[in-house]
Amino acid sequence: MGENSDSDSWLGDPRLDSDLGSKAEPVLLPCSLPEYEYQLDPYIGCGHQCLYCYALCSQNGGWMNEVRSYKNLSERLADQVSQLDPQPIYMGWYSDPYQPIEAERCQTRESLQVLLDAGFSACILTKSDLVVRDIDALLPMPEVSVGISLGFSDDSLRCLLELGTPPNHSRITALRTLKEAGIGTYALICPILPFLTDIPMLLESLHGTVDSVWLYPISIQQEAGRNWQNIWGVVNERYPDLATNFKAAVFNLNHEYWQKQRTLMKEWAKESDVELFVNF
Repeated sequence: MGENSDSDSWLGDPRLDSDLGSKAEPVLLPCSLPEYEYQLDPYIGCGHQCLYCYALCSQNGGWMNEVRSYKNLSERLADQVSQLDPQPIYMGWYSDPYQPIEAERCQTRESLQVLLDAGFSACILTKSDLVVRDIDALLPMPEVSVGISLGFSDDSLRCLLELGTPPNHSRITALRTLKEAGIGTYALICPILPFLTDIPMLLESLHGTVDSVWLYPISIQQEAGRNWQNIWGVVNERYPDLATNFKAAVFNLNHEYWQKQRTLMKEWAKESDVELFVNF
């Protein structure tokens, strides 16, 4: 792993090396989502290598080049939850709890066991089907829920922009397995790439596997950002005829593309028993 100083936190994740190693630092952090008081992210960095990730705007891509984890995570988490009332903990805000390294390190698995033993629950968001490994720890939790995100109807495009992620069919199978086991499920269609993401197709593929679906557009803050440069290079090469309109829609949520999708989703929601949340 490369060496970064304590001042080199990654964009979007305020945690530092000192937080990972010091027993005095909390592992549960305040959660930005109104439904949850605390969040837990066992890792800093991500091996899923999504080229559109906001974190690529900083650290020369270090977010993907190395993955860090807490020292003595289980012990520190157990100490912290012992001082709190049982409640659901959100997992998946700063980094994916089931990114590839979890298969080896099992930090998420160990955390779930601590939460279960203390009477806590969890809400998880991941891109990985590895989550089904932990059904035995999730199922006894009260009001537990698991969400999986997918954003590409074209798997060849997914392979270019999400280098380390499982294919859609594996994620959808995982959602079905979780739902059949009795665990609450939801999906994120994210990031929606204008003119490239087939939202109705993805919604249809999720039929019978989730209780709710949340739609989020690709979020790019600046054209100079590394994430935008990655996406723009792929779109320019593969879809030159769409490139100009694609760029216009990415940086303008009032673009006619988004207006059309809002109308389409309103009509879809009328015919579906799945709760739909459109965030554009």
